[in-house]
Amino acid sequence: MAERVEIVLRRLEDDLRVACNPVDEEKQLQVFEVMYNLLGPVVISAVGLVDSNCVKRVSSEDERQTLIEVLPSGSGCSIHLYPNVNYCICSSFQEKVVRDKSAYTYWVSV
Repeated sequence: MAERVEIVLRRLEDDLRVACNPVDEEKQLQVFEVMYNLLGPVVISAVGLVDSNCVKRVSSEDERQTLIEVLPSGSGCSIHLYPNVNYCICSSFQEKVVRDKSAYTYWVSV
């Protein structure tokens, strides 16, 4: 199942990249609709963060290490998202990892 989801997400990423260069708003809306159907309202929140300039890509000088930094306005904290680190919107992950910090995900640099 996880492999299928990854394939779908990579396809969506490719479709979105094509829709953004040059800008094709109709294609972008189609991609976002599919994302919304897969992920629910979290997609709307994510687009809102991007539109509010709360998301930035941070890379090392040689571009070998990259992370995404999210600075929600008014929150007083930042969130760092690393490539290949799992994240889930399910209640268990949100409760144990995000809220309670009683379970963790790890990023290992190779």
